[in-house]
Amino acid sequence: PFFFDAVLRLAVIGACLVVAAIVFYLVRIPERLASGRFDIYFQSHQLWHLSIIVAALLHYRMSYDLWRFSHFSLLGLI
Repeated sequence: PFFFDAVLRLAVIGACLVVAAIVFYLVRIPERLASGRFDIYFQSHQLWHLSIIVAALLHYRMSYDLWRFSHFSLLGLI
């Protein structure tokens, strides 16, 4: 069904964001590419936090969609 494809897509995007955040933080990509330029803004740690927040919001949306589907499908409203 289309609904579960959309939920799976949210899960995969969230997992990719978390993995990318970990890689950026461990490799310290912005700081390594331009030393001294990313001392205050756009540090790898800040990008990590931003990616984790977006992944958490995607997870919340996925969980809400699954909850809504499970409750409303039991009532026959979907």
